[in-house]
Amino acid sequence: MKRGLILETLRPIVEGVIRDAGAYLIDMSYGGNVLRVLINKPEGVTIGECAKINVLIGRLLDDKGLADRPYTLEVSSPGLDRPLKTKEDFICASGRFVDMAYRKGSEIETKYGKVSEVEDDAIVLEDEGGSFRVSAGDIVKATVRIKI
Repeated sequence: MKRGLILETLRPIVEGVIRDAGAYLIDMSYGGNVLRVLINKPEGVTIGECAKINVLIGRLLDDKGLADRPYTLEVSSPGLDRPLKTKEDFICASGRFVDMAYRKGSEIETKYGKVSEVEDDAIVLEDEGGSFRVSAGDIVKATVRIKI
């Protein structure tokens, strides 16, 4: 089976298992007989939750006979420094400080602020100067700023 077809077939099945476990799918990839699944939930996921979801997905794939060859299944959380891409990502980052690059006309500008609101079509950041609304379609890149 080709990689694209494998992912297309497995995605709804895997998403259902993850959703039933109280998390959501961020990304899924398949290559070299390794199925990698990234999951999250607003309060974050623990190693134990990743292990539990790994067992649930693996059992379902094996029971339904969806694996036509040996494979390795990896289920993990995305990590703190990954780019924020979806509405769910920004919801998880609510109350945290982010670095954001966004389009303003033909220019790319940057902003640093705390995620205060997540709307369907925009993200609202707060900084010392007040609130700043960025259209979701204008966001080029956003990451949580990690303070150590």
